[in-house]
Amino acid sequence: MMHQRIEPYVTLDDRPDRDTVIEKDEILSLIIDVETMTTADFYNRYFSMEDRP
Repeated sequence: MMHQRIEPYVTLDDRPDRDTVIEKDEILSLIIDVETMTTADFYNRYFSMEDRP
């Protein structure tokens, strides 16, 4: 059996700082889009490079 080395006392305060914060409404919008859009529409909306500079 292989033993993985882990930090025994990691707290939420040890998390790295993020440059961006995801708001609740953005998460809800994403969940709704996942449920209602086709895969192609979802890909085009969130991963398409056409609308980006």
